[in-house]
Amino acid sequence: MQKLSLRLLTRIDALANRLYSARLNPLYQSGTIVVVLYLTLLATGLWLILFYRVGAPWESVARLTANAWIGNWVRGLHRYASDAAVVATLVHAFRMFAQGRSWGARALAWVSGGLLTFLLLLCGWTGYVLVWDTFGERLAIGLSVGIGITRGQRIWVG
Repeated sequence: MQKLSLRLLTRIDALANRLYSARLNPLYQSGTIVVVLYLTLLATGLWLILFYRVGAPWESVARLTANAWIGNWVRGLHRYASDAAVVATLVHAFRMFAQGRSWGARALAWVSGGLLTFLLLLCGWTGYVLVWDTFGERLAIGLSVGIGITRGQRIWVG
């Protein structure tokens, strides 16, 4: 599996080197890209939470979106940075696996990266639930049913 991954990675790197040159190949900087995206998510998430009201989630999002220059732009940056962070994290994990950088002295880094990936997905889930639209409500109910919080109780969604 690792040899096949390394062969695929070598071909992808060769293609990216032809497109960008070896000096500017973004695949060589996958870890840095992930860190920059995480910092972007942290900054925009903290800014968005300043204007979020727990008692009125939908109204908070609508008020933010109404301000096209700041609110809508920051919300869009946060959304697309979160999508890019998931993709960049997967690319980085694939790269580290293919190059055999998951054992020995780097085992702790691999484990911490797995925990950070889980944290990223958990934060993405909470981000969808915070909006509390139809999709966020179904995510919350799906998780509560999935982990057994409801214990067979019927959930009424109105």
